[in-house]
Amino acid sequence: SNPLFITSYTRLNAHFPGLVGRWVKNYKKGLYKKMRGMHIVPDAEGELEPARDFIQIQQQVRTWSALRGANMDFSIYGNKLAISSLGEKPFVVVIESADVISALHPIFNLVWENAREIQ
Repeated sequence: SNPLFITSYTRLNAHFPGLVGRWVKNYKKGLYKKMRGMHIVPDAEGELEPARDFIQIQQQVRTWSALRGANMDFSIYGNKLAISSLGEKPFVVVIESADVISALHPIFNLVWENAREIQ
């Protein structure tokens, strides 16, 4: 299945400089050939340029105003959920559970439907 992300490119780059650009570069190189992610990011100005870069490589990206100021990221891929704190002391927790993922998919889809497409 394709990955689902609720994230902030700005926060990721603050903790891991250049990470988002390297992801885009690796997509262009074909390292993630069949992966078509759905990304939900805050509707902040610093998110738009990286979002457009992801859109150019066939990723789907929308913005959601409720994410402004959030320091948590969520990634779903297969039957795994990664919860990342990108606050002052970053950490990641990974949960592997088909039941958890099954319960989270409708919630992600609801947020996706309420998030705005990038123009």
